[in-house]
Amino acid sequence: MAQEVDIKTCKMCGMGIPVKAKKCPYCHHWIRWFSLHNPAVVIPLVFIPLLVLNGVMMETLFKPFRQWEQFSKHADQVKIVDSKMEFGEDQSDPAVVVIGTVKNLSTVDWKDVRFQVDFFDPKGQFFDTGQQELYAWRLPAEKETDFKVSFHRQFPKEQYAKYEVRVISAVDSRHWP
Repeated sequence: MAQEVDIKTCKMCGMGIPVKAKKCPYCHHWIRWFSLHNPAVVIPLVFIPLLVLNGVMMETLFKPFRQWEQFSKHADQVKIVDSKMEFGEDQSDPAVVVIGTVKNLSTVDWKDVRFQVDFFDPKGQFFDTGQQELYAWRLPAEKETDFKVSFHRQFPKEQYAKYEVRVISAVDSRHWP
């Protein structure tokens, strides 16, 4: 005696299929959407955790390259040890030059270091300033190194009685560009 099978109709092709069928044997339409045999269910179940895991791994691998120190947190650890002011010519224009030594007490190697020099007259009045960024120059961690900044001089030498030099910005050398 033949066993009677309950039949239902496929919504896509209209053919009669067994009630327990997950997929139509004629048109291959998925009857039950949530089935572990349905690729629309399996792909997200497999690939979403892989994408999350991949993101975590990428974060771990590239973290040293993407995170760098801000100079403002370490500015007090970069000190001008000594310096002096000289006068000369820069491309046949009068120039004022400050040369000296700077010490990096931090554990960060700095690049693209920007110096600022403020100039004062004999009465102690501020009258001129200049900034210069040394792009190819590096300030190694926990080391002392020499520097030189040069500015076009717009006033007579006699007005340049005193000066103050400081490092106002720099970039962590681990920072890519």
